[in-house]
Amino acid sequence: MKKLILFFILLAFVLPSANALVIGSQWVNDGTSISANKGEIVSFTYSVFPTMNRFTDSYNIMITLTKEDGTFIRELANTNINGGDYSDTQNFAVNNAGNYSVNIFVRYTTGRDERDTSNLNLKVLDSTTGNNAPVITSTAVTTATVNTLYTYDVDASDADGDTLSYSLTNNPIGMNINSNSGLISWTPQNIGSYDVNVKVSDNKNGVDEQLFVIVVSSVIPGNNAPVIISNPVLTGTVNTLYTYDVDATDADGDTLTYSLVSSPNWMQINNVNGLISGTPTQTGNYDVNVKVSDNKGGVDEQSFVIIVSSVIPGNNAPVITSNPVLTGTVNTLYTYDVDATDADNDVLSYSLINKPANMNINSNSGLISWTPNNIGNYNVNVKVSDNKGGVDEQSFVIIVSSVIPGNNAPYFTNLPATVTAYKNVLFNYDVNAIDADGDTLTYSLVSSPDNVVMNMNTGLITWTPNEVGNYNIQVRVSDNNGGSAVSTLTVNVNIINPNDLNAQIINPNEGDIYYQNTPVLLEGISNPVATNYEWKIFQGNSLIRTITGNIIGGTISTFYNFAETGIYQILFGVSVDDVKSPYDNVNIEVVQQPDVSIKVISYVNNALTVEGVVIDSNLIEKYLWDFEGREREGKIVSIEFTPDKKSVFVVLTAVDKYGNDFIATKLIDLSQFDDGKETSQVHKIRLNDMTFIKSNDAVHVFVNVRNEGNNDEKVSLRVNIGRFVQYDSFTLSKNDVLQRHFVFKETDDQHVINAEATVGSKKYTIYKVM
Repeated sequence: MKKLILFFILLAFVLPSANALVIGSQWVNDGTSISANKGEIVSFTYSVFPTMNRFTDSYNIMITLTKEDGTFIRELANTNINGGDYSDTQNFAVNNAGNYSVNIFVRYTTGRDERDTSNLNLKVLDSTTGNNAPVITSTAVTTATVNTLYTYDVDASDADGDTLSYSLTNNPIGMNINSNSGLISWTPQNIGSYDVNVKVSDNKNGVDEQLFVIVVSSVIPGNNAPVIISNPVLTGTVNTLYTYDVDATDADGDTLTYSLVSSPNWMQINNVNGLISGTPTQTGNYDVNVKVSDNKGGVDEQSFVIIVSSVIPGNNAPVITSNPVLTGTVNTLYTYDVDATDADNDVLSYSLINKPANMNINSNSGLISWTPNNIGNYNVNVKVSDNKGGVDEQSFVIIVSSVIPGNNAPYFTNLPATVTAYKNVLFNYDVNAIDADGDTLTYSLVSSPDNVVMNMNTGLITWTPNEVGNYNIQVRVSDNNGGSAVSTLTVNVNIINPNDLNAQIINPNEGDIYYQNTPVLLEGISNPVATNYEWKIFQGNSLIRTITGNIIGGTISTFYNFAETGIYQILFGVSVDDVKSPYDNVNIEVVQQPDVSIKVISYVNNALTVEGVVIDSNLIEKYLWDFEGREREGKIVSIEFTPDKKSVFVVLTAVDKYGNDFIATKLIDLSQFDDGKETSQVHKIRLNDMTFIKSNDAVHVFVNVRNEGNNDEKVSLRVNIGRFVQYDSFTLSKNDVLQRHFVFKETDDQHVINAEATVGSKKYTIYKVM
């Protein structure tokens, strides 16, 4: 469980003339204490949004954990940010109860010493404070027979929903209990009375105990006593029919007789089939003891308590939403998983009111299972209850037939197989089968370890093994026409080790070169069992960024914008629980983005000669020119015009080795040339670069505007993606550069971003292909 705390930190400049920094901070629930149990994960997210010089001024964020009296515990984060917005999430846990303070410090690192701090109180509680002890709710089975299996399923409830453990503190020799389910099993060898003490614990010092005596009697020599195998229905509702179909088996095949040893006066039992029925008229707890006899001295009893409640006013009854499976095949397992919804989200219980012999239903999941022995039509009535008086029923008829002549049985395409799973890690395996007749297939489990689940429609097996070892999962596929196949999946459960997680970087590659301030895609893959990822970015020996998160899907990807040039090492690792993989790593180089401009060499005899000038041009491979529709290629090109041509708009596209385009534009006034020399500089404004970042909900566009003239200029800037347009206006000082940020929440599915700057009557444009 996580405690989620949100921090919002705002950095802002006052008026430029003040030349001072104000750092404001606001904490959600400021002045209050956040509480968590010791060892419980506390998670908080914070964001920083500079409002002036947002992409140039660097700052540092440091987060610490201290005791209430100021004693330093540990540093939670220490991050240097090279300008721009920043968000991150921190997770931590405190293992000792007490009062603590989470402190955040924000300061600029550009030479000034302005800073601010803020803190939040954190109260860590003892995790066992207020624990509710479990309560044993079942009634013990107090009779047994020599050489006959005795079972008693101990049931307990816990108000905190804690995981319970069962144990025997006093028991006869040979008696065992399942520590997870509470099922006691024992085969007594001698008659007599045996003391038993069973204990249930929530592993938080909460326990409950039950003491009882089992009376063991003898039977007719050679006779095997019957055994009740069904679980009782423990809840009922006033004025609503209660039913419980008692099922028993007898190893000798003796005819069985059912009777009620003790019961409320509204209850009766069918002594042939064991169906208990009755309608309670009052709320309360009712003791029931049912007995089955083989009429040869062999008996078995089952004691339980029915809790009868009234209908709760305003309660919404559950609704069965699934469609029954209406066909079955002789000697083939029939299954139907009854699904129901409840508007109040009540816990639902499933039962069978009417059913054929040997049909069973799981009272918690609603799964009906049955293997019919004869053809025919069989009536079934299933009931779901919310234990608050709300019920729904579904009646249907199952038609059981023999195998259809000429039917082709389905077969598995990926079984038998041996696969690997890991202790305490979710395991998935998709079983596939084919049917030559195109029949709809149904998947089911024949035998499996506890807690294995199989989707009957898709064949997907899910399981979280809790012990190391080799396990067999036997599955069946049926075409519902009598054809079926059975096969086995062998699962080797191991303890996962770091190398099993296999973290690999697939992008970037070793030695790749990227441009400064351009988003770089970080992609990695790993073993599907991994649940968390971590990226670390180093420049030299300095860790400049750590990116963590939960793994969703196959490829783990994120973007990172490298603000400075240099050599970077990127590390990638994954983890599950406390197991971490070795890091994979690559080295990349970040270089300055090319600065592209157009230089006029000459205009003589109506022939214009221009040169593409690129600063940091090591990666540029092509120079593509566009003179109002007339194209040329080369670093220096010439083109002729008619004598009456007064001006020409020129677009230069410099293409690097990776296919990235860098564009410069220039409107050349041909009338300003005399004897081949350019007499005046026409252009004062240049749109020298435009970048973009696409996120899930927006496109962020960044435009750099440069004033190359000798005067301050009033600039109007227009950016559009298709029909969606945004505007900005500002004064740009001479020889200055500004970056403007536009956020497009909507686009026209266009792939071109256009920007146009207007100064007086002059317009300057740039575009970028997404």
